Amino acid sequence: MDRRSLFVLFLFGTVFFVVGLFVLSQSSLKRADEDKLGASGIHIQGVVQGKQAHRSSGTSSRNSLVTSVFYTIDVAYDVQGQTHYRSYDCTSGVFTSHSTGSGIEVVYDPRNPDDSLLANGNGQTATEYLWGGLLMTLVGPALIVGTLIYNKRSAASLAVNDDAEDRPHSVWSNDPLKDEDPGSIPVK
Repeated sequence: MDRRSLFVLFLFGTVFFVVGLFVLSQSSLKRADEDKLGASGIHIQGVVQGKQAHRSSGTSSRNSLVTSVFYTIDVAYDVQGQTHYRSYDCTSGVFTSHSTGSGIEVVYDPRNPDDSLLANGNGQTATEYLWGGLLMTLVGPALIVGTLIYNKRSAASLAVNDDAEDRPHSVWSNDPLKDEDPGSIPVK
């Protein structure tokens, strides 16, 4: 592997690590907000206004088709005579268990009624972000360490080869460790 490839892997590792740290920090902030809202928020009944399943297709590294599905549920809830509308990412379980027009429990911040979440859990919770960030912070250093180890081994291998080229060798052989004249091989 040439130096450019090693640099690219090292760069990817660094980017993965930095992005992973950012996702981890954001997930901990989101988790704190969810916990705070869940503890001090007001629980009310909202009404499902609509639902969407978003499909995303792509190709995996093995050239097989991969389809991801993301679910969104639109909810209206009333606070002191004012209706608030909000779309929530949700799990497939929440999506399938609620139809348009059905009731769903919402928790909102009494100081800011637009700040709300589904009482039975949003799909994109802080825990899911936490796992994604943790995975990225582990993959990043693995790439970095792997490129450093490979680079160190490559440098050691080159040093051995450079040392071998300094030794005298026969014109009959490209191997500096084998200095035999083909004429000196015994024939039976």
